[in-house]
Amino acid sequence: MEIIAARVSKESGSAWKNRIRDIFTFHYVHNLYPAHRKLRYLGSAVKNLQRSGIGVGLYITPINHRAGKKYVGGAFERNVSSNIAIIEKYLRNFGVKVIKGSELTPGNRKAFGPSILNLAYDCDESDFFTPHNATEHLRYTARKNLAIKIASLSKAVEVVFDRP
Repeated sequence: MEIIAARVSKESGSAWKNRIRDIFTFHYVHNLYPAHRKLRYLGSAVKNLQRSGIGVGLYITPINHRAGKKYVGGAFERNVSSNIAIIEKYLRNFGVKVIKGSELTPGNRKAFGPSILNLAYDCDESDFFTPHNATEHLRYTARKNLAIKIASLSKAVEVVFDRP
C-alpha cells in the first residue's frame, strides 16, 4: 500500500516508472484460482439471483491493458487473460454463458440467459483520463460506449422464473 500512497513525480524517471509498474502489478498481476473465496462469493450471488428469478448479466470492466503491458510486460497480459479465463470457466458451472460484444447489436432480440461479457480489452490508453494509470476513469466517449454495451447486455439477459 505504500507504493500506491507514495508521491513520485513523473520527472523522477525510473522511480516513477517503477511505481506505475508496481501499481499495475498490485492491481492485476496476481494468480486467481478456482477455489478463491471471491469467486465463491460471486457464485453464491449468481445462485441467489437465479433462485429469485432475477436475470444475471455480468461484465468484466475495461482496463488499461496497453499501459499494463507497457509498464509490466508480457506477464500483465498473461495474468489478466488467465484470471479472466478462470472467472469465465467458474461461472459456466452456474449456467452463465460467455458472450461477445458483437452478439449485442441494438436490434438483436435474442435472450441469452445468465451471461458474462468480457470488456477488459475494449478500451485503448486514450480512453482513460490518465493514460498511464491502472485504475483511472474512462473519458466520456468510452463511458458512453460502455453504458450502451451494459444496457444491451441487460436487455439480452433472459429472466427465468422457476414455476412449480
